[in-house]
Amino acid sequence: MLDGHIDLEAEARGKHKRLLADLGIGPDETRQAREATPFEIAGAAVNAVDHRGVAGNVVGFEGNLGL
Repeated sequence: MLDGHIDLEAEARGKHKRLLADLGIGPDETRQAREATPFEIAGAAVNAVDHRGVAGNVVGFEGNLGL
């Protein structure tokens, strides 16, 4: 048995279209293991309205963690 994980930034998706196609991952598919949290949704909304991408990838963690 083999298991693996790929973490690909959204900005790199355009450069790796063939890899994503080979893996059967569509252009808008994220394959997150869970639904986005309200915190992550709010971060994506902030990022969407600013062309600089000020929020970046906002990921919520459990506990007292920060990124």
